[in-house]
Amino acid sequence: MKDVFKLIMEAFTEHPSSVGESYFEHMLQAIKMSILSIFVCFVFFIHSIFPFLFKTLGCDIVRYINGKCNRGRTGHDEDDWV
Repeated sequence: MKDVFKLIMEAFTEHPSSVGESYFEHMLQAIKMSILSIFVCFVFFIHSIFPFLFKTLGCDIVRYINGKCNRGRTGHDEDDWV
């Protein structure tokens, strides 16, 4: 029974620990990225109708998300996307 519990715990913690986060830290980062992704969809949609609005904001947010996904999450500013 302990082996099954250990396997289940590893399934939930292996990836977060590989990027230097606890399970809950990783969950909060993933939630933040999902909210930003929903927001950037709204920004691009509004920009498609009104091209004079949000001229660079959508791409700035996408760059921020890409940067967060392609580097370690420790030792950098969290809110440096603007």
